[in-house]
Amino acid sequence: MTVRARDAADLRKLAVSDFEVYVDLRDVGEGTHRVPVSFSSKNAEITVLRAAPADVDVNLEPVKQKNFTVS
Repeated sequence: MTVRARDAADLRKLAVSDFEVYVDLRDVGEGTHRVPVSFSSKNAEITVLRAAPADVDVNLEPVKQKNFTVS
């Protein structure tokens, strides 16, 4: 990950918890898909310039559901 900081002191204080990484699967159906990875900083003094991997492969299977009575 490449980041930009206001100054070196901000960089020394960085922690994993300062960043959010996620993939948006809302509009992706079942099957194998390559989806982009989103990276952002929770710290206003830090900007994410570049991160890797830029995308990942995901395999989504259909949801299987079964109803039954419990007594």
